[in-house]
Amino acid sequence: TIDDLFEIYNYIRGQVTGDGIIVNESLMASTSQVSGWVDGCAESVLFTVAWHDTSLRYVPRDPKGAGEIAVRLRSPGGRWLPRSATEFVRHAGDGYVSFTIRDPQPGLWTVEVATDRQRHTPYTVGGFVRSPLKLQLDVPTLVGVGDVIGVKTSVRDRRGAIDGVK
Repeated sequence: TIDDLFEIYNYIRGQVTGDGIIVNESLMASTSQVSGWVDGCAESVLFTVAWHDTSLRYVPRDPKGAGEIAVRLRSPGGRWLPRSATEFVRHAGDGYVSFTIRDPQPGLWTVEVATDRQRHTPYTVGGFVRSPLKLQLDVPTLVGVGDVIGVKTSVRDRRGAIDGVK
């Protein structure tokens, strides 16, 4: 479905940019929320909300009609960011809105999507973190039935491997 494509595009975006994907979920709204963790070394975070019904128009306030969709962000401290905040850069178009936050507060961020419709509206949230922290996984390319699967991990930043990570 088109909603599945939004999730696939988010995975492709994460692979192409090298950003970490912290959220990639399709949900239904008249009002609903999804959250994602931002690490303490993050340089920026980008949240995207996409919907296939292009008759819905993004509005930076509570929705007041069946043709409006609103999105707001809650910081890890529990504060809802003002919809006209200078803390983020917003881009909106037909079927999407995105928010970029530089030097985001670390912790659990929440994206809330709301409409004023009687029926629920499908949408997809993507969350992407740009951070020097990287998790590297080394896995075997071939595993036989009953074999132990050896997985090696390491956490790295710009200077190399970080020891003692749990």
